[in-house]
Amino acid sequence: MRRTVIISSFVILFIIAGGIFGINKIIEYANEKVKEARSVDIVCITPKELSEEMSIKNNKKFYKKVIEIKLKVKSTTSKRIIMANEGEDDIAIGFQKDVNISNVKIGDVIKVRGFTTPKNKKNEKIVIGGAVLLSQ
Repeated sequence: MRRTVIISSFVILFIIAGGIFGINKIIEYANEKVKEARSVDIVCITPKELSEEMSIKNNKKFYKKVIEIKLKVKSTTSKRIIMANEGEDDIAIGFQKDVNISNVKIGDVIKVRGFTTPKNKKNEKIVIGGAVLLSQ
């Protein structure tokens, strides 16, 4: 019995460690995709267009696409997230860990590149993840 518990514990730890490793690899891949995107793979879009497209139910036109967008900063909520409002919906931007946004202030117009994800169901915000700051 004791041997079974020990073996089961090791198996569970191995599965958890593999899951964490796998998630980190997926995040790294997405971040590199954003940083190294070729101009033909980037969709330049306005906040209003993004808001309209994302408001259509089950619209996957920009889902997981690398987009560039220019936004006016509405507020900052943490080191890596900026809320911007230029169209009808707020847009939450999750920046990559190595991006420094400490100089970004409310009212600044910034240009970012990232990938779109489905709307945050909790508060119905458009989310751009893995973002890099192109200009300020």
